Amino acid sequence: MAVSLACWTVLLFLWGFAAQAAGFSPSLSVEEGEPGDVVEVTIPYDGSWGEIAAFRVDVEFDPEVFQFVRFQSSEAVTQGTVTTLESSGKVAGVYTAPGDGPYMTEGESITLRFRVMEEAPSGSCFLYVSLYEIATPEPEPVSENVDVSLSFRVPEPLSSDARLLSLVPDHGTLEPDFDPDQFVYYVTVPYEVDTMTFIAEPVAGALCRVNRKNLGAGGSDTIFTITVTAEDGETKNIYQVTVHRQEKEEEEDPDLSDDARLLSLTPETGTLSPAFSPDQLSYTLTVPFSVTTMSFNAEPVEGASYRVNRKNLGAGGSDTLFTITVTAEDGETKTVYQVTVHRQEKEEDEDPVLSSDAMLLSLTLSSGVLNPAFSSDQLVYTVTVPFSVTTMSFTAEPVEGASYRVNRKNLGAGGSDTLFTITVTAEDGETKTIYRVTVHRQEKSSSGSSSGDSSGSSSGGSSNSSSGSSKPSSTDSSGENSGGDTSQEESSDETSQPSENNVAAVAGVVNDSGTGSGGETGGNPFSGLMYRNGDESLVPGMMAMLCFVLFCFLSEPLAKALARRFPAKEKNDPASKDDPPNSR
Repeated sequence: MAVSLACWTVLLFLWGFAAQAAGFSPSLSVEEGEPGDVVEVTIPYDGSWGEIAAFRVDVEFDPEVFQFVRFQSSEAVTQGTVTTLESSGKVAGVYTAPGDGPYMTEGESITLRFRVMEEAPSGSCFLYVSLYEIATPEPEPVSENVDVSLSFRVPEPLSSDARLLSLVPDHGTLEPDFDPDQFVYYVTVPYEVDTMTFIAEPVAGALCRVNRKNLGAGGSDTIFTITVTAEDGETKNIYQVTVHRQEKEEEEDPDLSDDARLLSLTPETGTLSPAFSPDQLSYTLTVPFSVTTMSFNAEPVEGASYRVNRKNLGAGGSDTLFTITVTAEDGETKTVYQVTVHRQEKEEDEDPVLSSDAMLLSLTLSSGVLNPAFSSDQLVYTVTVPFSVTTMSFTAEPVEGASYRVNRKNLGAGGSDTLFTITVTAEDGETKTIYRVTVHRQEKSSSGSSSGDSSGSSSGGSSNSSSGSSKPSSTDSSGENSGGDTSQEESSDETSQPSENNVAAVAGVVNDSGTGSGGETGGNPFSGLMYRNGDESLVPGMMAMLCFVLFCFLSEPLAKALARRFPAKEKNDPASKDDPPNSR
């Protein structure tokens, strides 16, 4: 019987091999699958018989293993007619191409799709594929048929067994004895054992995991769980082992001391009250306000140890409790020393009173003169500046410890007032004083420019206005007063308001003839003042303003300086009043 079966197997193999040698070559997408998997029988054509116009195909299968799903084909085949018929364990199909094509050619294929039944038995099975009545567009059919057997295997289902075959603890003995179907056990171990491991053997294909733990204190129970997962990955069983650790026996450590006292206790600051004694457990301690933390130096008896709860001290006037816990050599006996630390309240002299003085010692301006002259108690001032000044800055000196702030602003239009405030904050951060300076910016001057040359004369160094009117006038090229308002070009900013960058109105600037300003007898004292571009301009108003500013700044300091240097001579020697100024 065995020889006969072997012969049939060889014949089927040779039969299938020969059938696949030319034409169609049936094959399976997978050779092993589990219930629910999809299996495809693909039948490609290699073109060895030319164009194919028609054929029949049969696929026989085990209906307990496979279920036919559908028939599908390549593009050329779908343009023909395909008829399928399913019966129990067999699918039959007929393909017929259109009369004028397209026909099935090399690379075209047909596919039959199957699904493995959910209740398919495990083991090997076969699908038998036959192609026959193969025809070409020519009148004569192809004489060859295709017969192939395809082998498929359904594997054994994964085991759901999630049991242990053995379980052995490294200390003690399981109670009751181990049995794969017993899931709860107890083990007792001596006090010296503080860890526990287990050696477990699960059934074939299963896995196990132990939650590793250290044992608890003497007299306590610790639960260990051994989780077993079956081969199917879903079924699980949990074995539970409760390990009892025995209490520590007194005779195990007969020489360990139970003395939990201190021999000395010294605070970092202050003195304990009452004086330290090993048997005195409560103390008080007073420290000054400046102390914010406290530490203690302690000496326990031999073999003992101690621990201090470190804290920062509370607010002034409060109490803070410190505990010094002493543990004896036996590890169980404890003594707690308590020290209440009182932190004194803050003394007044520890925090000197901050000054409330919010005054200025001096205040100077970048342009103009304060009116009235600066005084620390004078809080309101005015100052007038020419039209050419567009910004204003202040330099102030506050009293010691104070600070100040200026609200920076640009000046308004000509003829307008701009209020500046200098806010002084005292050392205490609360007291404030505000100085106010109203800056008046003069209107833009409408005086014309001189069109005469530098040789024009004037009487007594005055301007060229013959009428003596306060309104500036301009002169024409002959030196005569033209009177009235100047033209638009003459009253422009470039001529009527010379700036520091284009006017050389300073000492030492000479005119085109090389003569210093006012250098000729009877000449115009301002004829030497000219623009850098060479145009002359009479600026008596500017010079007068400059002289006025210098006088205001220098008169008072000069008078005070002279008074300090020659007080006795001025008071006792009347003749000195007649001395010329240079004699001093």
